[in-house]
Amino acid sequence: MDRAVDNENARLVPSRHRRDARHVDVLALDSGELVVGAVDARPDLFLRQWAHPAAIEPEDVDPAAKAEEIQAVLEEIAGKDRLFDAKSFLGDAGSAFEMILGAFASGDKDTLSSFVSKDVYAGFAEAIDARAAEGQHLELTLLKAPETRYYRAEVSGNMAFVTLTINSEQIQVTRDKAGEVVSGDPAQTSRVEDHWNFSRKLGSSDPIWTLIATRA
Repeated sequence: MDRAVDNENARLVPSRHRRDARHVDVLALDSGELVVGAVDARPDLFLRQWAHPAAIEPEDVDPAAKAEEIQAVLEEIAGKDRLFDAKSFLGDAGSAFEMILGAFASGDKDTLSSFVSKDVYAGFAEAIDARAAEGQHLELTLLKAPETRYYRAEVSGNMAFVTLTINSEQIQVTRDKAGEVVSGDPAQTSRVEDHWNFSRKLGSSDPIWTLIATRA
């Protein structure tokens, strides 16, 4: 699954909103007809996802979540927002997760401010400033692409809220000015589970989903 992130705006963008050389040239007509140019090696999967943008598999949902409720909300979101694709959203969120953590580790506040809400940004910025005041820097390595699953979904008015369970394998090490390890172990891998909540105004011309809350 493609993991598409808008690097200029540094926020989550649905990959079905763009043209991908590995996929297709497609025109979705108001009548619902699909005009397909070139299709990749799985045309059956591609057409199914375009015809049913809310379709997900059992493995796309956190086992602790209520799959039927999530599926119903995803169908509501897809019905109100032609840019939404449930499968692509998971991949795009994984890419955003990697970029946000990379920006946090490097102290890149400009990128963070483009990705996240003001409240989330304030928490990240406070931690970055605290590190800088101590003369410390964070080394954060993701060993593979994160696993993303739906945990909760909700529509309130014209706003959609989607919470994902994100599992990743990380190595986190904090070093001082001299390069000595202050915390963490460069030889130790930790499996981390987070819950990240994204929101977007349905039907907006802006395809961006913004990170509004995080919970470990």
